[in-house]
Amino acid sequence: GMSQDDFMLKDECIAINYMDEVVGHDNKYNCHKFLPGQPTGILHRAFSVMLFDADGLLLLQQRAASKVTFPQVWTNTCCSHPLHGQIPEELDPPRDSTDAEPTGIFNAAKRKLKHELGIEPSQLDGATFKYMGRVHYWAADTRTHGPSSPWGEHEID
Repeated sequence: GMSQDDFMLKDECIAINYMDEVVGHDNKYNCHKFLPGQPTGILHRAFSVMLFDADGLLLLQQRAASKVTFPQVWTNTCCSHPLHGQIPEELDPPRDSTDAEPTGIFNAAKRKLKHELGIEPSQLDGATFKYMGRVHYWAADTRTHGPSSPWGEHEID
C-alpha cells in the first residue's frame, strides 16, 4: 500500500473559498502546510463520519502514528477529504445551491470507510448516511509540532 507521504503528495483535495465554491485543487501536503504567505493552509473540503452501533455507541478511532497532522489523536469514526478526479465523483456543488444529498461526500466516505475500516461499499447505501451540516474550522497541530506548528487543518467539513 501507499505510505502517508504518498497520500500527502498524490491525493488532490478540493480547494474552496469561504462560500464553499470550488477554486481549484491541490495535494494534501500543500493544503495542510502552514506557510508565511498561507498561514492557515489552503481552505478545502472535508468530511467526518460518525458510526453508531445498535446501542447508540459511537465508534472512535485513534489516528495512525504515521499521520502528519494530529498523529495518535482519538477522533471520530472516519474523517478525510473528498478528492478531485475520483470515480465515482466526489465533488458536490456548494450546499446552499442545492437541496440534493451530497452524493460526492457519500462516495468519499465509502472510499475511506473501506480503506480505514474494511467496510465494503456494497454494505453501505444512501440510507446509511445522514447529512448533518457544515462546519468551517481551522486548527494548528500544536500538540504534535509545538506553538509554531507548520501543519494543521483548514476545512469546511
